[in-house]
Amino acid sequence: MSRFGLRKRLKARLGRGVEETGPTSERFSVVFELPDGERKTVETEAHYTLHMASQMLETPIEAGCPDGHCGGCFVDILTDTGMQAMNEKELTVIREKHEREPKAGERLACHARLLGPGVEVRVREVWNLEDIRGEET
Repeated sequence: MSRFGLRKRLKARLGRGVEETGPTSERFSVVFELPDGERKTVETEAHYTLHMASQMLETPIEAGCPDGHCGGCFVDILTDTGMQAMNEKELTVIREKHEREPKAGERLACHARLLGPGVEVRVREVWNLEDIRGEET
């Protein structure tokens, strides 16, 4: 998802995916433990994925594809009281791309949907800003 939420808005307009949430939707916090051990809290809304919520971080969760099929955005769930259970699509991506069953507490950030407060996540990889920016001359 882009910083401006374009994908979410387009899907809502086309009648696919989650519906737009209005200004009265409840916001709640999600805690991300970054690879360096630093903990960051972001405000988000229900039905966002962990990857979408991570866009509020300075460096979001690294994802190898825009559509949730690469299986490269693994995170470790520390507390999941506000998360939707793993669905068949997420399970299929893990089985096909990694040829194994998911480990306990392991989720794909692009598939893991938030339902409410009570989520803490350990991020395995974030975008490397130097790789994105390239070398300065």
